[in-house]
Amino acid sequence: MIEVLTHSEKQIVLYSKGHFQKTDMFEDIRQITAKAFSIPVESTHFYHLYNYITSIFLKLHEAEYITESMENFLCSLFKWKSVLKPEDMVTKMIGQISIVKASGLNLGEADDEYLPTKRRS
Repeated sequence: MIEVLTHSEKQIVLYSKGHFQKTDMFEDIRQITAKAFSIPVESTHFYHLYNYITSIFLKLHEAEYITESMENFLCSLFKWKSVLKPEDMVTKMIGQISIVKASGLNLGEADDEYLPTKRRS
C-alpha cells in the first residue's frame, strides 16, 4: 500500500480530529510543523505552517480523501467574509482535514513528541 502522508503529516490529521490536547490552533500547528521539519519553534513562521497545511490538504484532495471540488472549496472561503486572511484559509483547510475518513490513511497513534496527547479513559 502506498502511503499518502508522512508520519508528521498524519499528526496534523490526528490533531484536527482531536487526538492532541489543544491550546491555540496556530501555535499547536506551529509546534507540529517545527518538529516535522526539524527546525526550532522560534524559527517557524506562519508561512511555514500555511505551506505545510496547504501541502497536506492538496495531497488529501489529490488522493480523493477530500472530495469537494477546489472551485467549491475556494468559493466557500468567501461565503461569510469579504476579506480573507491566510489564517482563515488555514482554519478552513484544517476543518476539511478533520472530516477526512481515516480508513486507508494508516494514521496510527498520536505521537506525544509533537504535542501532548489526550489521555485515554
